[in-house]
Amino acid sequence: MSMPDLTLLKRCFELTDRQVAAAVESRDSTKKLLDHMAAIAKPNQGAPKVLLIFARMATSACDWLDGDLRIEIAGDGDVSVVEVMTELGGGLRERALPSFAVSVPLKEFVRAIERVPKMITPLRVRMKTEKRVVLVSTLDARGRTLPPPPVEIAEEHLIEPRKPR
Repeated sequence: MSMPDLTLLKRCFELTDRQVAAAVESRDSTKKLLDHMAAIAKPNQGAPKVLLIFARMATSACDWLDGDLRIEIAGDGDVSVVEVMTELGGGLRERALPSFAVSVPLKEFVRAIERVPKMITPLRVRMKTEKRVVLVSTLDARGRTLPPPPVEIAEEHLIEPRKPR
């Protein structure tokens, strides 16, 4: 699956399952999508959809990660910092991707996880405080968890027709 043109993605709400599926096939394409999402993220514009990328990374669809996936989102104001790591065992962690900042308060991510916990499956919340959320998945769970198939809404069910690509 080739990576779709990210310039067409203007708001985080517009992120599709197909874009997520294409992105997690490689480290570079995952980083490009996460960087783009961080660049376009605005409060109340769907930034927590980035969690869908991490959830997909926690499945067998992402074969470039070594170890257990660990996502840390920290924030104490209008900006959240996301760290993507793998846990190698024995308390050792390795950064899987560079950390990045999202111009969205942490409470938006927390609210999304609380309202739609299924969106982060197979990840689970290991820790949640006022300033940090830690999501984890084990390598064992990744091996047993298949990614959901990409789903698109049929044109006739859309309120606004899609723009030609």
